Parts: sequence; C-alpha cells; structure tokens
Amino acid sequence: MGTIDGREVARIRYDTVDGRIVIVSTGVQPEFRGRGIAHELSFYALNDIRRLGMHVTVYCPTVARFIAENRQFSDLLDPEYPGR
Repeated sequence: MGTIDGREVARIRYDTVDGRIVIVSTGVQPEFRGRGIAHELSFYALNDIRRLGMHVTVYCPTVARFIAENRQFSDLLDPEYPGR
C-alpha cells in the first residue's frame, strides 16, 4: 500500500501461493496517476520479495511492464510459473 499524507493512494494486490508471491493487480487513485507511484510501488514490492528470498508470478500488467523495463528483477520470476 502506498500513502501520501496518511491517505491510501496506491495498492498492490497479491496472494501467497505454494511458497511464491502472485501479484494480481496494481492500482493508483485517479488523481495521483502519472506521478510514477506504480513504478515506485513495484520497485519496493519486488525488493521486499527479493529480501524474503521468494519468487514471483506476475499477472498484473503494470508490474510485468516494470520487470520488462528493469531486467535486474527478472531473476525473481518463478521459473515454472512466471505469469505474463
């Protein structure tokens, strides 16, 4: 969840399945879009996943695009179930 002045402005929805994180969706409140918030949220979420030593399956197009543009996170993709 991302907050500005205590207000929730962004969120990543995920589940833990068979020892991996499955990222389902990312959302940013309309008035906060275009500020790079989804990019930052993806960055921090993926760094947390790395810190936990887990792999990720990505169904969210925003996070999938982020990984495609930031290949240093591609090693986090679950080899058997990468998602999109």
